[in-house]
Amino acid sequence: FLFTYTNQIGTMSPTIAKRAWKDWTEEDSGEYDITLEVHGDQMSQTTTEEGTTPIDLVVVIDKSGSMKGSIGEIKKAISNNSSWPGTQQQDIISSLPEGSHLAVVAYSDDDMNGGVISDRSRYNERYTDVLKGQSPYYYETTGWTTIGGDAENTINSFLYGWHGYGGISASGGTHIAGGVVGANKLLSDSEIRESSNRKVVILMTDGAPTYAIDEEQTIDWWDGSTYGKVVGNGGQTWGQTSEKIKEITDQQFRKLKENSTQPAIYVVGYGISSSDETWLEESQNINEYKGSNDLNEIIEAMLNYV
Repeated sequence: FLFTYTNQIGTMSPTIAKRAWKDWTEEDSGEYDITLEVHGDQMSQTTTEEGTTPIDLVVVIDKSGSMKGSIGEIKKAISNNSSWPGTQQQDIISSLPEGSHLAVVAYSDDDMNGGVISDRSRYNERYTDVLKGQSPYYYETTGWTTIGGDAENTINSFLYGWHGYGGISASGGTHIAGGVVGANKLLSDSEIRESSNRKVVILMTDGAPTYAIDEEQTIDWWDGSTYGKVVGNGGQTWGQTSEKIKEITDQQFRKLKENSTQPAIYVVGYGISSSDETWLEESQNINEYKGSNDLNEIIEAMLNYV
């Protein structure tokens, strides 16, 4: 005799068949050895260890004047390569899996008021992406680098300069939207859009924005600059003007969130006041806000973001 059983499992419908049988003869004594045979479709399972999937990460640095006490800490949080002065702690660059891409953006209010850059020769094109005359948003960037490739040298040169001379320094007002626009532009790069890597943005800042560009205003100067669209004076962080600046800045966060690459957006605060923390925590366009003491939690969330 023969028993057969077939089972369908899951949406992929692998077949598992079971058969049991005995060979009958006239000499059988009524005791039988039953043979069971099981066979099915060949299946495989792939598991990925948490934190090992490559990431495309943009780190946005606030380099406004009030960051003078924090800019060194931020540099070390991004890259603590021992060959560069004063770097000793766990950092972002060494946390990224090989195959990841990293770009750093730095912003303040440099040249935003005039809109048109008059002396373009003073910008190193390798490290600077100035939307000259086409946009009021100014920022500096390393462009995309590759972990396991050119990332370490390029990022360290951008942050620290040459053996501690040069690099990013703190000055100017806080134009957060400029940095957010820079991140959005980098994530819109065709090669990055086609990459299957997860997309993440980390913004590091010490407070609320003090400048914004109101794109809905129609005031333009005769020379084509955008000074008439600037909201804020670089220092005011309270009142209706401040609320307007925050509203405009959050609109840029929303545009970044709506980027086709669907990035996760994290903000790390350095000595931020409780009221400014509330603004960031309540934003619907930011995945998570943490103080600088909790940076490791942001790194862990970034590495395991799906």
